[in-house]
Amino acid sequence: MGRWSTSLGLGCFYLLLAVVDLVPSRTGWGLDPARTVRFATYAAAYLVLMGSIAWALRRHPSRRNAFTYALLVAFGVYTVGDYVSDLTVDLVYGHDRQLADPGDALMLGAYTIALTGYVRLVARARERVSLARTLDTMILTVALGTLAWITLVVPGLRSPLFQGHPSSAIVCALFPVLDLVLLAVGAIRVMSRLPVSWGAIIGLACPALLLVGDCLDFANLIRDRQAPDAAHVAWLLAYGAVAVAVNAPAGANLGTGARELDARLTARHHVPWLFGMGMLPVGVYGWQLVHAPSGGSVPDGSALSVSMLLMFALVVARAAGMLRTSDQQSEVLEVLARNDHLTGLPNRRTGDAELGRALLRVEQTGEPLSVTIIDLDRFKAFNDSFGHHAGDELLVGCAHRWSDLLGPAEVLARYGGEEFVLVTVGLPTSAVLDLLDRLRAATPRQQTFSAGVAQWQRDDSAADLVARADEALYAAKANGRARTYLWETRDRAVDAAGGASGARHGSGGRSR
Repeated sequence: MGRWSTSLGLGCFYLLLAVVDLVPSRTGWGLDPARTVRFATYAAAYLVLMGSIAWALRRHPSRRNAFTYALLVAFGVYTVGDYVSDLTVDLVYGHDRQLADPGDALMLGAYTIALTGYVRLVARARERVSLARTLDTMILTVALGTLAWITLVVPGLRSPLFQGHPSSAIVCALFPVLDLVLLAVGAIRVMSRLPVSWGAIIGLACPALLLVGDCLDFANLIRDRQAPDAAHVAWLLAYGAVAVAVNAPAGANLGTGARELDARLTARHHVPWLFGMGMLPVGVYGWQLVHAPSGGSVPDGSALSVSMLLMFALVVARAAGMLRTSDQQSEVLEVLARNDHLTGLPNRRTGDAELGRALLRVEQTGEPLSVTIIDLDRFKAFNDSFGHHAGDELLVGCAHRWSDLLGPAEVLARYGGEEFVLVTVGLPTSAVLDLLDRLRAATPRQQTFSAGVAQWQRDDSAADLVARADEALYAAKANGRARTYLWETRDRAVDAAGGASGARHGSGGRSR
C-alpha cells in the first residue's frame, strides 16, 4: 500500500475537486459559481497535474522518457489554451459561448505534442512497428471515427448554430476525434505489451474520460448550451487519471506468473473483436436505413459507404495477417515437435519415425540397414568439471560436426541426454564402422564416445534393432569405453576392431 500512497492521494484529491466543482451549480453557493469556483478548481487541477508529472520525472528514473516530458509540455500548453479560451469569452464575447476561439488552437496543439512524444517513445525504445498493431489501431479508429462522424460532426454541420461556419464545427469536433485517436493508440499498445502495467491501464482512463467530456460538451454546443456538469467532472477525473498513472509504482503489473495477462491476444480473441468492429459501420447504416423516411435515402449513406469499404479492406488485411501468423506458429510448433530444442537434431520421436520409414524401404529393396547408438563417455563428469553450459556446447558441437559428415540417407537423432542414434541405409557394416571413425575424429574437445551397432535382419522390428544396438553399446562401455561394439548374437557383442581389447577410435582420443 505504501508504494501506492502518492497515487491514492492524488486520486482522492481529484475526486474531491470533482465534488467541489459540483457544489456551486447544485447549491447556488458563491457570487458567480459558474466562473469563480470553477476557475479555482481548474487552476488547482492543472497545477497539481503538472506538479505530479514533474515529481514522477524526479522520483522514477524509468519515467524519464520522451512521452512523459511531452505530457508535461502538452498539459502546460493545454492549460494556457483553456484559460485563453475563457478570457476570450469573458473579454471579447461578453460571456456568450462561441463556436471556436484562439484557445482551441493551443489545446489542439497539446494533443499533437502528446502524440509526438508517444511516437518518440516508441522510436527510442526501438519497438518494431508491427503491421498487426497498426491495422488494429486503424480498425478501432475507423470504427469509433464513424460513430464520431455520425453522432458529432454531421449533427454539428447541420446545426443552425454552425450554419456558415463549417470550419468551426470541424475544429470543435476535432477534440473528441483526437480523444479517439489517443484512446485507440494507447489501447492497442497496451494490448501488445507484456506484462501490462497498472499505470498503463489507469492512463487509458484519461483519453476515455476526455472523450466523454468532449462529446457531452459538443452535444450541448450544437444546442447552444453550456457544457454540462458531467463534462466538467469527466475532464477533472481525466486529469486525475494522468496524475495517478505517472506516479504508479514501477513494476506494478496486472497479474503475476501464469495468471499474467497475455497482451498479445490470440486469434481466438481477435475474431470477435474484428467481427464487432467490422460490423459497426454496417450496424449504423442499417439503423439509419430502418429509420429513414419512406422512399427516402440513408442520410449519411456516402460517409457510411466509405467507412464500410475501408473497414472491409482493413479487416481482410488483418485476417490475412492472422492466418499468416497462424501458419508460421504451426510451422514453429511442428519444428519444435520434431526436433531437439538444444541441438536442432531430430528428437527421439522423429528418430523412431525415420527408422520406421527406413525399415519399410529395406523390406522392399533388401538394402543393408544399421542402427547405432552413440553415447558420450563420462559426460556427467564433464558437466561436473566444466559446467552445464560447456556440456550443452559440447552436445551442440557434436551434432553440427557429425551432421556435416552424413549423407542424405543417414539420420542422426538425439535420444536424450548424451545419447544419439544413427540410422544408416545402403551402407555395409564396414562402411558404417568407417563412418563412426570419422565421427570420432570430428568430435569436439577430444571427447570420446562408445557406440553399439546392430544390423537389420529380415523380420526385425524397430524395437528389436534398438534393443540389440543398446546391448552392443552396453558391452562397449563395460569393456573400457571409447570403442564400437557390433551385436553378433543374443548376449554376445564383439569389438568392431576384431580383438577383445582393441577399439576403433580416432588417434589422440581420450575417454572422460
